[in-house]
Amino acid sequence: MNKKRKRKLVRDKLTKISRMMKLCVFFVFVLITNVTASTMAQRTMSISGKQMSFREIFLEIQKQTGYTVVYNNQRLDADRKINVDFRKVEVGQILEKVLQGTGLRYEFEDDFIILSLQDILPQQGIRISGIVRDTKKNPLPGVTIRLAGTTLLNSAEMCQSAVQVLLS
Repeated sequence: MNKKRKRKLVRDKLTKISRMMKLCVFFVFVLITNVTASTMAQRTMSISGKQMSFREIFLEIQKQTGYTVVYNNQRLDADRKINVDFRKVEVGQILEKVLQGTGLRYEFEDDFIILSLQDILPQQGIRISGIVRDTKKNPLPGVTIRLAGTTLLNSAEMCQSAVQVLLS
């Protein structure tokens, strides 16, 4: 009799533990679904207006998504006016259209959208070729060449009396 009672107690405890685990899994699933839905909702927005300034557009982005747009006033005329009409569009697509022709690109960083200058040079680099000579018109091998106005530099290679360098 004692053994049957112990088995029943163990079975009852296992049943309770099983129910608790199922309930926990259910709540975790609901929580994950809720977080995913709110995250997806933050990434899309609607905005329309005639002659809206960049400043107004960025404030609307912040209001609807929580993202703060960070930019340099010297690189972007925040009072420049444009017409916008977007319905349930991702923030990235809105920024691509709005920033078109400004020379700026955007990047998401936590709760911020950071605007910065677009890369001027292509990703694979730029090839420059020519002859670097000293004052006596002799070719100079191994010269370090820097592209003016940038931090790009590389060492030149001698190639049939001409210098070739790939800056990247």
